[in-house]
Amino acid sequence: MMIVQVGGVPEVAPILGIAEPTVKKHLQHIFEKTSTGRQADLVKLVASYMSPLAGGPA
Repeated sequence: MMIVQVGGVPEVAPILGIAEPTVKKHLQHIFEKTSTGRQADLVKLVASYMSPLAGGPA
Protein backbone atom coordinates (compact mmCIF):
# COMPACT_ATOMS: atom_id res chain seq x y z
CA MET A 1 0.00 0.00 0.00
CA MET A 2 2.90 2.36 0.62
CA ILE A 3 3.86 2.23 -3.05
CA VAL A 4 0.30 3.17 -4.00
CA GLN A 5 -0.10 5.88 -1.36
CA VAL A 6 3.39 7.39 -1.13
CA GLY A 7 5.24 6.73 -4.35
CA GLY A 8 8.24 4.78 -5.52
CA VAL A 9 11.03 2.93 -3.79
CA PRO A 10 13.13 6.02 -2.87
CA GLU A 11 10.16 7.60 -1.09
CA VAL A 12 8.98 4.44 0.67
CA ALA A 13 12.30 3.12 2.00
CA PRO A 14 13.02 5.88 4.53
CA ILE A 15 9.43 5.89 5.77
CA LEU A 16 9.64 2.18 6.48
CA GLY A 17 13.17 2.52 7.85
CA ILE A 18 14.62 -0.04 5.43
CA ALA A 19 17.07 0.13 2.55
CA GLU A 20 15.94 0.59 -1.05
CA PRO A 21 17.19 -2.88 -2.09
CA THR A 22 14.99 -4.39 0.62
CA VAL A 23 11.94 -2.55 -0.71
CA LYS A 24 12.80 -3.74 -4.22
CA LYS A 25 13.06 -7.35 -3.02
CA HIS A 26 9.66 -7.12 -1.34
CA LEU A 27 8.23 -5.62 -4.54
CA GLN A 28 9.64 -8.50 -6.58
CA HIS A 29 7.82 -10.96 -4.33
CA ILE A 30 4.60 -8.97 -4.66
CA PHE A 31 5.01 -8.84 -8.45
CA GLU A 32 5.38 -12.63 -8.52
CA LYS A 33 2.32 -13.20 -6.35
CA THR A 34 0.14 -10.76 -8.30
CA SER A 35 1.40 -11.64 -11.78
CA THR A 36 2.48 -8.04 -12.34
CA GLY A 37 5.84 -6.84 -13.52
CA ARG A 38 5.87 -3.10 -12.98
CA GLN A 39 4.89 -0.72 -10.21
CA ALA A 40 2.35 0.90 -12.53
CA ASP A 41 0.65 -2.46 -13.08
CA LEU A 42 0.59 -3.11 -9.34
CA VAL A 43 -0.95 0.31 -8.67
CA LYS A 44 -3.64 -0.38 -11.29
CA LEU A 45 -4.38 -3.77 -9.72
CA VAL A 46 -4.71 -2.30 -6.23
CA ALA A 47 -6.84 0.56 -7.54
CA SER A 48 -9.20 -1.92 -9.19
CA TYR A 49 -9.99 -3.31 -5.73
CA MET A 50 -10.62 0.07 -4.16
CA SER A 51 -14.21 1.20 -3.63
CA PRO A 52 -14.67 4.82 -4.69
CA LEU A 53 -17.40 5.31 -2.05
CA ALA A 54 -15.76 3.69 0.96
CA GLY A 55 -12.16 4.72 0.18
CA GLY A 56 -11.04 1.18 0.97
CA PRO A 57 -11.11 -2.35 -0.39
CA ALA A 58 -14.31 -3.34 -2.10
